[in-house]
This record gives sequence, structure tokens and C-alpha cells, in this order.
Amino acid sequence: MKWEYGVLERGDHIRVSRQHYYHHGIYLGNNEVVHYTAENNDGISDPANVKIRKTSLDFFANGNPVEKAVYSHHEKKNRFPVEKIIENATIHLGEGGYNFVKNNCEDFVNKCCYLKAPKTQVDGFRERVARLFKK
Repeated sequence: MKWEYGVLERGDHIRVSRQHYYHHGIYLGNNEVVHYTAENNDGISDPANVKIRKTSLDFFANGNPVEKAVYSHHEKKNRFPVEKIIENATIHLGEGGYNFVKNNCEDFVNKCCYLKAPKTQVDGFRERVARLFKK
């Protein structure tokens, strides 16, 4: 998947850099985003308080530039329609169950957007670690 800075549209899969990882969300329009977050905008040091919430785009961005996914032909075919993505995201508002490795913000967004989820940043990390131990 490729990423770009640009005008956001309803249903966009968006992300923002948070030093060592990317934080993901679904853009609803009207400067609103659905994503996993704690009230203090920190999921790493406060995972027990992380829930799927609707926040402002500014809260999501936390002072960083926001990128949106640019889909390949295959990814477009595998992607739900915009209104289904919005529905998938908003029906989960208030849910917990966040886990940095097994159920994180990128996993949530992928479940909302795709029939079959693409590889995540955690998958890539697991593959790199596995290669290190095979040597």
C-alpha cells in the first residue's frame, strides 16, 4: 500500500507517524476520525483505557501530518464501499479489547476497510524477527 498527503475523503484509511510506529484511523468527514485511543491520546502507556472513539482530526494527528492510503487496483477490488467502511467503524464505538500486537489500531482499520486485510506493520516486524533467528 502506498501513502500520500492530500485532501481527505470520507472512508479514507489514514495514518500519522508516532515516532516508532504509525497510528491508523478511519476518516469520517467533517474533521472526525474513528480510531483506537485513550482519552489522553496515548495507547502505548495506557492500554487499559484504549477504546474505539470518535475524535477530531486534530486530536488524531497530535500535531503531525496525516497521510491517506492510495490503493492499487487489487486493493480497490478488495476494499469495502465507503458507506460500509463508515458503518463498520462506527458500530464499534466504545469497544475496548486493544492489544498492541494482536488487536491494534491498524488491525481495526483493516477490518473496517477490507474483505481480506493486507499485511500490517506488526506482521512486517514479526517477519524481520523470524529472519534474524533463522540465520
